[in-house]
Amino acid sequence: MRWLCKLLLRLRGARQAVLDEAGLERFRRPMNRKLRLGLVLLAVGMILGWPAVALVGAVALVLEQPWILAIGGPGIYALSWIVYGAGLLVAGIASAAYLKDVNRWLLRLVIEGLAGGRERAMSLASETANHQ
Repeated sequence: MRWLCKLLLRLRGARQAVLDEAGLERFRRPMNRKLRLGLVLLAVGMILGWPAVALVGAVALVLEQPWILAIGGPGIYALSWIVYGAGLLVAGIASAAYLKDVNRWLLRLVIEGLAGGRERAMSLASETANHQ
């Protein structure tokens, strides 16, 4: 798996996420109500997606009423996208910074896992930076 780690570290953004020790510090700062509501709507939209469709399917199976899934499945899925879109509209462009921080943090965790630890990942990132 080290080959995958080295391949990822060739990307400047991935290398920088490791070298900067990317974290979730932005979430520790106070958020305004609009952003908080938008992020909650985004989370609810995600939860309403496939998990809710699966739940509707299970209910249809238990009740032996396939029409529940035929109507409720697409309906709840469409509702999830509407809620997700509303979250994007309410949160606005500020949500992109939070998404970027989460992605950088997750990327750093993946690279550290592939490298076999934080120190090894930092070492590989430094070596890669020096060669480019």
